[in-house]
Amino acid sequence: MTDIKTYVSHSTEETIDIGYQIASYLKKGDCVLLYGDLGAGKTAITKGIASYFGFNKDNVISPTFTIVNQYPANVNIYHFDLYRLDSEDMLDDIGFDEYIYSDAISIIEWPECGGSRLPLNHIDVQIKYGEDMSSREITVKF
Repeated sequence: MTDIKTYVSHSTEETIDIGYQIASYLKKGDCVLLYGDLGAGKTAITKGIASYFGFNKDNVISPTFTIVNQYPANVNIYHFDLYRLDSEDMLDDIGFDEYIYSDAISIIEWPECGGSRLPLNHIDVQIKYGEDMSSREITVKF
């Protein structure tokens, strides 16, 4: 059975707080897939998750150019941004499978670029713009 939760955010800080709430459901080895347009709040959600596990949210940045950032916390967190991938084969170059099949929490921005390499068991987070550019509707499928 899939559990679905929907949140509404009116600011970046509220989006970070929602990430913090989502983190309370996570455990070692979980994989979170973040879907949303550019600027929707994927990294803000990650900031909230990382802060829940004891990592300073101010040090969380999107790994757009490095593809993966590691956040050492109470539970290690691997933060991926797959936006710039040319092919799934590039995931081999960074050791993707070793990251996502570890006991760390993996958070993946732009998972649609990961194709068939994504784990079957994951948590989906869909972030959509609300009625205005500052609000978001965030749907989580556990």
